[in-house]
Amino acid sequence: MSILSFLIFGLIFITKINGEVAKDYTGKCNDIYVYLEKQGKTRNLHLCNVNDKGEVTELILRPHCLNNEEMKTILSGNTIETLTFTAEYNYMDNKGIYSCTSLPINYDVISTLTNLKELHLIGIENTDINIIRNIPKSVEILIIGGDQSNYFKLTQKNVNAISKLTNLKSLTFQCTEIADNVNYRKFKNLKKLTYLNLDMPFTYGQGRLLKYCNYLKELVIYFSVYNEKLLDTLGYLTTLERLSFEGTEFEDDASFSSLEKLTNLTSLEFHCYISGHKNTISPNLFALTKLKKFILRDCGTTIAAPLNNSLTWANLKNLEYLTIVDYQWYEDSYDYPNRVFNLTYLGDLPSLKEVHVEYTGYSSLPESIGNLKNLTKLYVANNSIKTLPKSIGNLEKLEELNLFSNELIALPDEIGNLKNLVKFDASRNEISSLPKSIGNLEKLEKLKLNFNNLTSLPDEIGNLKNLVEFDVSDNKISSLPESIENLENLKIKRY
Repeated sequence: MSILSFLIFGLIFITKINGEVAKDYTGKCNDIYVYLEKQGKTRNLHLCNVNDKGEVTELILRPHCLNNEEMKTILSGNTIETLTFTAEYNYMDNKGIYSCTSLPINYDVISTLTNLKELHLIGIENTDINIIRNIPKSVEILIIGGDQSNYFKLTQKNVNAISKLTNLKSLTFQCTEIADNVNYRKFKNLKKLTYLNLDMPFTYGQGRLLKYCNYLKELVIYFSVYNEKLLDTLGYLTTLERLSFEGTEFEDDASFSSLEKLTNLTSLEFHCYISGHKNTISPNLFALTKLKKFILRDCGTTIAAPLNNSLTWANLKNLEYLTIVDYQWYEDSYDYPNRVFNLTYLGDLPSLKEVHVEYTGYSSLPESIGNLKNLTKLYVANNSIKTLPKSIGNLEKLEELNLFSNELIALPDEIGNLKNLVKFDASRNEISSLPKSIGNLEKLEKLKLNFNNLTSLPDEIGNLKNLVEFDVSDNKISSLPESIENLENLKIKRY
């Protein structure tokens, strides 16, 4: 279940008093509640918000057992901007709670909501073309789909109806079968559609659909399995700027070679889900010269050797955010995978602002790291780093440095050059002493050195006047310097 689905589901369980929904509605929301109370159906109302005039602007309803007249009464106000119908069948026994499982058969009233901007239709049935046909053209954000026990199917009638929503900017298909025998050509009418989310899709017809999403800037895919054929369909999306795979698994033949065509891409994210495959990303990745953000998390993935020297990490001169994490492989095998990223390339990426490289097994940072003059955050936790290069002192803009759980035995004197450092975590290492230069880090607010081999602290530690959190517990320190009393701003201290 995606975060979005989880939040919607969570709204179902809002606070109840004596088994009933709390009666704290105001304005016309209160009128709706009183009306439903007379019908014995207050459980159908899960959220209602009003504006300053007391007019309804947002509703979350469970439509079970509501008849057509009740629907018209509840949705009579033309001020509603956000409307959600949730009808997930697998989360609770609807018959036990609502006395029936039937849904309204007439949704004509929705067409009168000409101020509606956002519409969520969760758990609707394939027969509910009536509700789709009545969606007003004012809608800009549409979330539509079934649940894990009842997948919604994109029939030709559904596609034709959605294609008429020419103001649509954002479209999410949740638990939806994207059929292969449907003509999606009319999706070319959705010229304002820039965001598409495929949440737990059956993707037989993905290529047919994406071919006509000609104006997309962002594509997010949740919980799916992709092979090379499906990935190739991404090549249609030449206007795409952001591509994200969340909880997605890739089959062994997936080389991601189609990425080369996405020349406008600025953000690329892979968050794999219990991947049992050893995927190889095509070096065409390095053709994405506009890329600013690259995340590769828990995919057990490597990058194939380039066919020529023109395709290297050095091409990604605009990269600002880099994350390479493979916690899954580390946990499962207690052995590090083939390294998708060689740390020596860091110096070739001068625009980097944030670097997160964890569970990779690297034993050192390259001297070239000092080239990253724009770096503000460096996270290299859970590796095997034994030494830090002197060039780390060149990172004058660095605000956060995380070296948690490595094999460091010392910190270089140059660490004191990091005058803008605010957070420093070097806990769970083997550090036996601190350089006096640590006292130069006058902006430091958080310092964690617990679980090391420290026997003493330098007097200069008292210069850290802005320190709020200080942890040197689980070391071998027998006494503290008197200068520790200078740390007047400490709120969290563990000695």
